[in-house]
This record gives sequence, C-alpha cells and structure tokens, in this order.
Amino acid sequence: MQPNKETSEDDALEFLSGLSYLIPCVDCNNEEINIDIRKQLEIENVIERMGYNIDKLMLELAHPCANMLKNCIWRSEEKPCSSFFKTVKTTMGYCCAFNYFGTEEYQKYYDKALFSGGFGVNSGLQVLIDVEPDQYTFPVNTTPAVTVLINHGLQFAELGSQSYFVPVGSTMAVSVDVNVFRGSGDLKYLKDVTRSCWFRNEGNLKWTKIYNHLTCFNECKADYIFEICNCVPFYYALRAMIVYITIGDEPICSFKDLSCLIYNRSVFNNVLLTSNKEESSYRDKFSPATQSIAETRFCYCLPSCDDIQYIRHKDIKVNMKQNTTACDLFVYFNNVSGILRLRTVHVTWDTLLGKLIASLVSAV
Repeated sequence: MQPNKETSEDDALEFLSGLSYLIPCVDCNNEEINIDIRKQLEIENVIERMGYNIDKLMLELAHPCANMLKNCIWRSEEKPCSSFFKTVKTTMGYCCAFNYFGTEEYQKYYDKALFSGGFGVNSGLQVLIDVEPDQYTFPVNTTPAVTVLINHGLQFAELGSQSYFVPVGSTMAVSVDVNVFRGSGDLKYLKDVTRSCWFRNEGNLKWTKIYNHLTCFNECKADYIFEICNCVPFYYALRAMIVYITIGDEPICSFKDLSCLIYNRSVFNNVLLTSNKEESSYRDKFSPATQSIAETRFCYCLPSCDDIQYIRHKDIKVNMKQNTTACDLFVYFNNVSGILRLRTVHVTWDTLLGKLIASLVSAV
C-alpha cells in the first residue's frame, strides 16, 4: 500500500503493523490494543475506497508462493512448485498448501490428489523454502522461520499443536506413519449418538461436503465469533461462510471490530469439542452448534467414521548453512504399510444371550 495525500508514510506503516492484531500468533503479545484505532479506521476507509477489504489486503501482503518455494522435488523428480502448491486460507492467514482439499472450493480438484506410492525420502516431497525475512516489515512471529503443518488433506488447515517451526539455515525431515480408520456400512443403521461418529456425507457443514470433525470445529468457532462480534476473521471468511450469513455488508472482521475480538479472545480460545449431545444445543440433526457453560463453548462435532491419522516424527538440523535465508523440508512416509482400524457393529454371543434373557424375563 502506497501512502497518498490522505495518509502519511508513518500512518501507513502503523496501519500495516496493526494488521497483526487480526491474525493469531504464537509468540507475540497483542492482548492489549497499542495502536490508534481512530487512525486505523481512517486509513481503512481510504483503502476501501481503493477497492480493498481486509481479506484482499491480506492476500496481497502474503508471501507469494512463487517467491517462497524455490525448488520442489516430488518422488525424486524435480517439478515446478506451482504445479502442486496453491495459496489457501489457514488460521495463520494465507499459506502455500500441497495436496489440500479442506474446503468445498478445492474439493473439485480432489481427483487430482497426488499419492506417494512408496516410502522413504526418495518417495516423498522435498522443498527448498526461501523465507526472505527482509520482505517482512511487521512479522507476526519474531523468529525468521516457516511454519509447517502436516495433516489430513480434507481438514481445514488449523496451524496449532501439530505444526512445526523450521528456522532459516536448517533442514527438517518429517517421517510419517499412518493409521487409517474405516467405518463399516453397518454403522449407518445406528444413531449417531450410539456409534459416536459421522460419515463423510453427514455433518451438514457449510464449508465442505466431506465431513471432518476439525473442520466442523473451526466452522463452529467461526459461527461463535460471528454471533459475538457480528463478523468473521478473514481466514474464516470462506465463500460458503459469507453466502450463509448474508448480512448485506462484507462480514469480514476489521479494525472497527478489533475491540470485540480482543475483549473476547480468551472466550474464543475456550471453545472445546464435545461428542456429548447433552453439552450442546443444535439447530438440526447434524449442524455444529455451541453452548456456553461457565464461559466455555462446546461444539458438537463427532469424530469422523472414516479418518486418517498421521503420526509424525521430526528430525531437525539447525545452522546447516550460514548467511542464508532459506531452509529445507523433507516429508515422506516412514513405512510401506500402515495400520487399518475398522469400526463396525460387533455383538458377541454372550451379549446377545444376555439381552435375550433380559427381554424374556421382562415379558414374564
């Protein structure tokens, strides 16, 4: 954003620094508002007249994948990074994603998902990443590094406990073991509260037609933020979300909503998953919903009947190179096979006999 006759360079820089309040961060302290909100709103009005909102501005300020990803090797074959990386929204803002189909707009490409077909470094993904720290005027994180998240491709990208920092000048290798969960067709005849899971065509989510319990949780959390602050953070402002709430104006959180977001941050961070329907009120049979108990919100999002769990093992070597702004990432499967766990309706003969005797006794 270039300053114009309505904004000075100092005001523009302060506006850019204030954008960090609209993004969750790990090692920054933004629990209090230390910026001039009045000035921020004035500049926000200026950029809106220029055709920008917070979402569009964040996209243009994001690190371009073409600049960040310098070299990509997939299954021992070097390929253009742009052929399988795309820019997507995550809870940390716009990021570069590989094999990502977490929301409906990307699931139309699901038939183009890439499969390793093997194990070991040569059967996985290798990426040379240039952090370019000099391009960050007001970085969210204080350490020059990239954040890496490895999760199910059908899950909304939430960067949290399962993400890793890869500092500049280092190499990180992540080997992955796989547990596959499959729900048998017999489960569909049981009530969801009995089987304690939802199939891919259940859940009634807005962001995706393929159910995932962590996507359900993030959608539920976005609904709660909208309920309290009448807006959704730009990283939750997915097309399906905006169509759903339809309030006229663009419902993306901006500086006018910052006081509400900061004041309620501890409440939003206290949203929890539950598989107990009694802990959550809900709109219809499957919709994710919340209920407040002592400032704790519970989202009724059952585990997925069909799921993939990745067990990650990281090995990082720091200070690999001196005077560099780049780092290396290797991701690959650790074994040629994984563990398959089948969820099914299983009744033993003694359980069946006990129920039969009980019913006969009650009939007498």
